[in-house]
Amino acid sequence: MSSCSALFEKVWHKGMTIGYEFYGNHFVSVDDSLIVFSSEPDFSDNAFVLFEYMQKNGYAEKYHFVWLVSEPKKFSEEQKKYKNTVFVQYRDKNKRMCFKAMESLMKAKYFMGTHVRQSRVRKRNTGQTIINLWHGCGYKANKNNRKVFFDYCLVPGDVFIKTKMEFFGCSSKKLLAFGYPRYDMMLRGSDRAREYKEKLLKESDSEKMILWMPTYRHASSERLNEETLNNEFNIPILDDKERLLAFNNFCKEHHMLVVIKKHYLQIPYDFGENVLTNIVYLERIWRKTVCSSMNLSTAPMHWYPIIRLWQLIICFWISPLVLHWMIMKLTQSQEAGYLRIHWNICQASTFITWNSLNSLFWI
Repeated sequence: MSSCSALFEKVWHKGMTIGYEFYGNHFVSVDDSLIVFSSEPDFSDNAFVLFEYMQKNGYAEKYHFVWLVSEPKKFSEEQKKYKNTVFVQYRDKNKRMCFKAMESLMKAKYFMGTHVRQSRVRKRNTGQTIINLWHGCGYKANKNNRKVFFDYCLVPGDVFIKTKMEFFGCSSKKLLAFGYPRYDMMLRGSDRAREYKEKLLKESDSEKMILWMPTYRHASSERLNEETLNNEFNIPILDDKERLLAFNNFCKEHHMLVVIKKHYLQIPYDFGENVLTNIVYLERIWRKTVCSSMNLSTAPMHWYPIIRLWQLIICFWISPLVLHWMIMKLTQSQEAGYLRIHWNICQASTFITWNSLNSLFWI
C-alpha cells in the first residue's frame, strides 16, 4: 500500500470513528444486558476467570457476552461451549479498532478488561461502567502520564491503593481492593496441576522444582523490549553456553528441576543443540500450558493452579511475591508451607549475578 493510500485510509477511519462516536453517544442506547470482555492475551487472565465464574453461576441467563479478540475464528469451539457468548474482532491489521468492536463497546452496560487503557468510546454518565481488571501489581512508573478512562480498577489489597493512585493518576475511590479473580483459581489448585508436577519431577529424576519467572525480556516489540538483554539465549544471567550447561549440570547433580516461565511477550527461547535435562520452560497459553524441552507433553490446564506448587520462586516483579504471600497467609496446607520467595528488582545496581544464582539454591 502506498503512503498516500495509507494516509487516506487512516484519515477515513478516524473520520468514521469520530462520526460513529457522535452518533452512538446521541442516538444509541446502552444495552443493560450486555457485558464486553477483553484481555491480553485473548480470552485469558482475570477477564477469563471472571467470565467463566459468571457462566457457571447463572449470569448467562440474564446477560449476554461479547469477547473482543484478535482472531474470532480461533474461538469457534468456545463460542459453542459458552452460553450467550460471541467473539468479535477487536482491531484490524493496522491496529485500529474494528467498527463491530466499537459498536459492542458503545452498547455495553459493562466493559471489563485486563488492559483497559484506550480512551472511552462512550461518554461518561451515559449508563456505562468500565472496570479495569488489570493484570499485575509491579511497581511501574507512569512514564507516559496515562489518563484514566475506567470507572473502577481492581487491586490485590489496600497496600496497593497508594501505588496505583500514583500509577494511574486517579483517586482512591476508583480502586477496589477485591483481589484479582485469578487468585481464586490459584488458591483452589487442582489435581491435574499436582499430577503434572509429579510428571515433571519423575521425567527429570528430580526431587524439588524451582520456578524462574524473568520479566526482563527480549520481546518481539521494540516498544516493550529490554534493550540491554542481548545474549545467545535471550535469557538473563545464563548468557553463554558454558553457564547454561554448568547450571543444568548443577541442578541435575542436586536433583532439582528449574522451570522457566516464559513471559508472553518474550520471543521463544532457543537453547540450540544443547541437551538440557534439568532446565525446561513453560509457555503459558491460559487454556493450556506447554512445557518445552525434555519432550514433555502439553498439559491442558490453566497456569494459576500450577503456580502454587513450587519449592522456590525466582522473580523480578512483585506479582509472584503477592501470590505466594497469599498462599502462605490464607492457607495452612502443607503444600503451601514450604514455599521460599526471592524477589530481585531487575535494575543494573541490584541485578543478580551468576555466582549468586548458584548459591541461591543452598539457602
